[in-house]
Amino acid sequence: MRKLLIVLLVAAVLVGADFAAARVFESKVATALERKYQLGTRPIVQVRDFPFLPHLLTGRFSALDLAATNARARGLDLTGCSPAGCREAR
Repeated sequence: MRKLLIVLLVAAVLVGADFAAARVFESKVATALERKYQLGTRPIVQVRDFPFLPHLLTGRFSALDLAATNARARGLDLTGCSPAGCREAR
């Protein structure tokens, strides 16, 4: 019984660390986007991948959500985009 509790505690700490790392990443990306594109308001960045840390280590994410208000995109073609998502963005 004691070993099971220890395993559950370690698993909870690891999952918590993964979620915390994702929140830190989201915050840093939002700050970088706000500064680089002079958005005026902080964009919303959400990581949808779990577990996050392996995706961070490989640099490949399957789902990131970005949202910004009053943002202007110059030279960005969003053909194929709808509120449901983008098939292809160039």
